[in-house]
Amino acid sequence: SGARIDGIFFCPHHPQDGCGCRKPKAGLIHQAAARFALDVSQCYLVGDKRSDLEAARTASVPGVLVMTSSYSADVVSARDAGQVPVDYVADTFVHAVDWIEQQIMNRNNRIRQNR
Repeated sequence: SGARIDGIFFCPHHPQDGCGCRKPKAGLIHQAAARFALDVSQCYLVGDKRSDLEAARTASVPGVLVMTSSYSADVVSARDAGQVPVDYVADTFVHAVDWIEQQIMNRNNRIRQNR
């Protein structure tokens, strides 16, 4: 419903290389922001692993968990224990996009009301 994927970013490094782009570090988020001239404060991260949600928090963006993998239930348990911040849990990627679009509409309405 109007959303699209503009790019896919991944870390090519070995987990033990200590690079800045391997999640839960925020390097990939900053790469995407630079490539597309994005204001990170207006972005969302959608993922299905704990490292995805930790990267979202590291970059100060809302994290949306999609329940698509065996990792997802572990993330919900960690969230419930206060170990991983999750802003929204979606059953599917489409539901995640719907929630994000609703958040954007709500934000835009608040901005209009404050003018």
